[in-house]
Amino acid sequence: MDTSALGAAGCGTGSGLWIARRNDDIIVYDRDTSAWHAQHIVLHEIGHMLLEHDRQPSRQVDELRDTALTMLMPSISGDSIQHVLGRNAYGDDNERDAESFADMALLHATQPPPPASSMRRTLFRNRRR
Repeated sequence: MDTSALGAAGCGTGSGLWIARRNDDIIVYDRDTSAWHAQHIVLHEIGHMLLEHDRQPSRQVDELRDTALTMLMPSISGDSIQHVLGRNAYGDDNERDAESFADMALLHATQPPPPASSMRRTLFRNRRR
């Protein structure tokens, strides 16, 4: 979606947004962002999920549900939203951790597979994977 309105509405900086609902999660990023940046945003938000940043104190969902989110994304039922995590600052520990997760995941994805180890070849010579 066009995320420029998210930052103005108090839903983070407008780069990415994680909306945790009862039965699923939604990650929002700008439709005009590059493919690489979209992947980084999604991995950043997944980092927040895996690091359980939704378990830590943050902005009240009701405050956003009743105003910005329902206006900006009317197809999402406000009642289904349990947690919203948007970036409000780049310098806090949660943001650095999620950013590091995204960076490491992208770096790992671009690395060639490791060569077969000599131990594996020796000990598991006749086994198939």
